[in-house]
Amino acid sequence: MALAFSPAGSIDALADYYRCESTVSQEPKDNIYVPPGATCTLNGTRVEGNITVDSNARLFANSVRVDGNIQTVGTAARVNVSPGSFVGGSIQIKQSGAADIRGVDIDSDLLFDDNTGFLDAVDNTIGGNLQVFQNTGGSDHRQQDRRQPAVQGERSSAHRRRKYRRRQHGGAVRQL
Repeated sequence: MALAFSPAGSIDALADYYRCESTVSQEPKDNIYVPPGATCTLNGTRVEGNITVDSNARLFANSVRVDGNIQTVGTAARVNVSPGSFVGGSIQIKQSGAADIRGVDIDSDLLFDDNTGFLDAVDNTIGGNLQVFQNTGGSDHRQQDRRQPAVQGERSSAHRRRKYRRRQHGGAVRQL
């Protein structure tokens, strides 16, 4: 499935993308696209593909199951993924505003890159890497359970003082 990009950098949703501009409950969707300026709230929704959040859009995902990725294009205003959610791919928040990723099981990576708002990543299980690069709004990324122990990116003095735990595979508590 290819996405067509408009000159402004936004995607033009194709036939198999559901355009979300309100609240969607437990009905399954192939892919979800949150258009510029829209707010999309997902409650217990099953997404068999990806969720894409566009410029100035907001995503609030509560207890969702996403088989693919959650990603931003343009400058998304906010992405929240709440406890009890599962993401089969990665969560990639790039060149956007704020994000709160909390209590989520992520099969691959969690990436925060070049964002301006505060970024929370707390109590997640991450199968790949937690990557934090060039963000200016501050962040809290603690107590991640990692299937592979990797945190990449800048480390502030506050970050170095935090302890990260690896519960799976009998890993020990490490001070980074």
